[in-house]
Amino acid sequence: MAEIKDRAKHVWAVDKSTLEGVLDGKMNPVLREAWQQAVAILETAGDEEFYQHWLAGTGELMAASWEVIWEWLHRSPGTLGIVTPVALVRWARCSALVARYAPAEAVGLIRSGRRILAQIPPDMQQSLLEDCAILARINWPAATVLYASLPMLAQWPDRGAVKRWVQAGLALAGQDVEMGRAYFAAHSLWQKASFSDLFVPWVTWGQELARITPVVAQAYFSSTPVLAGALGEQFSASFLAEWADWARLLAEQDVETAIAFLNSSPGVLGSGTGVALKEWVECGRELLIRNQKVARSFFEMTHRALQQATWPEVRAWVERAARECGENAEKLAEMMALATRESMALLAGLRQGITLAEEERSLVTYGAALFERPVVLKPSNILPVEITGGDRLFATTDGRRVYLPENVNVFPVREKNQALLRLMLVHEMAHLAEGTYRLTAAELAEAARRTGLPEAQRGEVSCLEEWLDLFPDYALMRTVFELVEDARVDHLTRVRYPGLVREYHEFGRLAPVSFPSGTREAGLASLARLSLGQPAPEDLAIEPGLLLQQKILANRSATVKDSLEVAAAWYRFLADKPAAGGEARYPQALYRGRLRPDLVAVNAEVEAEFTPVKSRQRAESRLRVRPGPPGTATAYRTGKFYGALKSLLQGFSQEEYTAYRNVYYYDEWDVTVAGYKPDWCRVGEVVLQPSTRRFVEQTLRDYYGLISTLKRYFAMLRPDRFRRYRRQEEGEQEDIDAIVEAWAERAVGAPATGFMIRRDKRLRDVTVAFLLDLSGSTNQVLDNGKTILDIEKEAVIIMAEALEVIGDRYALYGFNGEGRQKVNFYIVKEFNEPYGQQVQQKFGGMVSDGLTRLGAAIRHATNKLQSVEAAVKLLLILSDGRPYDVDYCAAKGNSDLRSWLSADYTLYAREDCRMALREARMKCITPFCITVDRKGKEYLEEIFGPGGYVVIDDVTMLPEKLPLIYKKLTV
Repeated sequence: MAEIKDRAKHVWAVDKSTLEGVLDGKMNPVLREAWQQAVAILETAGDEEFYQHWLAGTGELMAASWEVIWEWLHRSPGTLGIVTPVALVRWARCSALVARYAPAEAVGLIRSGRRILAQIPPDMQQSLLEDCAILARINWPAATVLYASLPMLAQWPDRGAVKRWVQAGLALAGQDVEMGRAYFAAHSLWQKASFSDLFVPWVTWGQELARITPVVAQAYFSSTPVLAGALGEQFSASFLAEWADWARLLAEQDVETAIAFLNSSPGVLGSGTGVALKEWVECGRELLIRNQKVARSFFEMTHRALQQATWPEVRAWVERAARECGENAEKLAEMMALATRESMALLAGLRQGITLAEEERSLVTYGAALFERPVVLKPSNILPVEITGGDRLFATTDGRRVYLPENVNVFPVREKNQALLRLMLVHEMAHLAEGTYRLTAAELAEAARRTGLPEAQRGEVSCLEEWLDLFPDYALMRTVFELVEDARVDHLTRVRYPGLVREYHEFGRLAPVSFPSGTREAGLASLARLSLGQPAPEDLAIEPGLLLQQKILANRSATVKDSLEVAAAWYRFLADKPAAGGEARYPQALYRGRLRPDLVAVNAEVEAEFTPVKSRQRAESRLRVRPGPPGTATAYRTGKFYGALKSLLQGFSQEEYTAYRNVYYYDEWDVTVAGYKPDWCRVGEVVLQPSTRRFVEQTLRDYYGLISTLKRYFAMLRPDRFRRYRRQEEGEQEDIDAIVEAWAERAVGAPATGFMIRRDKRLRDVTVAFLLDLSGSTNQVLDNGKTILDIEKEAVIIMAEALEVIGDRYALYGFNGEGRQKVNFYIVKEFNEPYGQQVQQKFGGMVSDGLTRLGAAIRHATNKLQSVEAAVKLLLILSDGRPYDVDYCAAKGNSDLRSWLSADYTLYAREDCRMALREARMKCITPFCITVDRKGKEYLEEIFGPGGYVVIDDVTMLPEKLPLIYKKLTV
């Protein structure tokens, strides 16, 4: 036995020596140091078997890049006791295979190894990692997806199912890279659907679609998990067969139409609008007969149309548009894409419902007057589906904002829909006014003691969400608290505003439901009836029902602490009762939204931490809650989810704290459909606040000589106040010279006319708007230590000094942004504003940030110029490069990725700018661009036309050249 061990140690020593030689050959001291540290850790640990396999695994990676090897040496020793020795080699082999094609992905695969492999039972590690290695040989992107899903696969009770899942995926991954990746990414499907019932038909249909083309199968695999989550119990084998068969029929006619159908299915069929699959597809197939592009646009935009109208109204809109467009397929495609004002007006004219955008102004005024506090509204569909549950009538608050449905079409009468939306606002505002979320840590601790929570279970809670999470069944406790607190705020609101009683009664009626006696659902139904003041006799016979009556419904001074106590009593009453099936259900009033204390808690973090910054770091929430088991309604409650939610709320705060004076919406030209996208860009005016005049003072000192010369020069351009015209037939005074000359000419018989002098008032009637590009790229530092923005500001300051002499009216603006919803338009000086100390101090507040959505900025500057009366109107744009924004491009096609990538991605932006300039010229405004981009000639002539721009190669010459350009344009 000792001899065998000695022989093994000799082999390990040879392996170690060989690896050290390979590392020495790479001549990387960082690798050498990492190697020595890893070897020291493993030799100290003394696990000879693990050490042997680790040497073998390290040998697998020796051909990889040094970054991959370093990550392995740094991370793998830490898996001792977590990963079995044989699985360790499989892990290294999989990483080495991925590293051949994507070293960065291999680094991520190694870095996450400890976290992922710790969740896999030791007896499954080898087989699962072997599957990953096999897959990496034929499709490394799919292998990385499979690797990330291993913890979930390890939880499957049927290990045979795991094997069947992987084997089917290997066959598909060998056919097409993206299809294989989509297949393995669909592993979450089996958290929502029965593997035993659906796996075989699901794979069979995927293979059937792959025979037509892999891109359709890719869309099928990608959309299935989302669709299953949206449909819930309705996602059955029969539904899957019908849905997939429709996809096959569409793919046989047009591949891109089938992809649009598959990708849009979750949003349409899971929208809760009652759209029948057969009706939807047949409507699309009728359009496909006319034109493929029309059908694709219809499928892609159906979910958007359903946010504004019911399915019968959408169907009527399609039929009406088809009649109006006749044989014009291009126009009909634009109509189906909701890309024109005409199509949106047609849909709006057919719908019975209302939209939040239409009612927002009146709702804000109504809510502010009723509750004497500002109202900030947002559409609820902007929140993650984990929060809304996909409910189209979802409403809630985050403690600052109220989220209401984007579209309400419950009733055929518009006025009733408006009344319902108003009451939904009142209900959410009442929660804010009555202090639902205003609970301190001390009050929550006291409530935990009063409600009988065990000492060990209380913990330290900082918010309502963490308090509710103390109860074993969080979902039940949140539901119970929601109903009790709804009862409290509704009762207090009815007392305070008796005029709302009729609306509460009308929209608070519950549909009759029947649950088995003694079940949790029956108890929740009793609580729902009691909370709305509609109790049945048996509801008042139970002890928690009497407690609700005494402490909440008969108490005009009830507080949220009373609600916590009553909710705890109801929780104890219901916790041991059996559920009738699945998640507990109960009848709900139409106007009542949902309490989301987790949303409020995350927003409270944002409010406490928020400071306006140029860019946001990745957010991490401090909320301490337990995620539910996989497949349950609370499985989403992870740190990753709440971090993403915090980022979303930070964006809202950033937008709201940016003090917009006014907000405007402008159309944007879409060259791909040759039409305007209506109200596509949101432009917010920001009045820069005075900060410091130091920049202006320094500029005046640095350019003292140039400014003095320009002032004298521009003074000569200023016209005299009056001009005298001699020898006129009419005028204000006699022209003595003309009279004398007429006497002399009379002697020779020459006729004489014109004996008056006329004086005409002359004014230079020029107005100019300077539009400065304030995007992040203007922060580039030049050789002289100044930034491009510094040079732009210097040029404008020099021009302002000169224009004060000549008397031309002028305005100073800047712009930047990030996306179509956030185009910032900065006001430095308006046309009628004097160029005084306050304006000069604003230059200190101009900073570089964001991107360049030039078309929207031009349209707004044009709008400003149009409001001024002048004979000559000039728009001078100072920029450092081509227009660019995150979504300032054509939408990517569904399938032809290669052609999209090879296309001219700036064409959309250039054409929109060109159209915005054309609109300006039609309004008698002369636009002119001055750029410091040396490649500007490549694109500016196409946008501004010949003679509409100038490229300044040396940016430092801008202050000297700008006045000369201005003179040329205006004199």
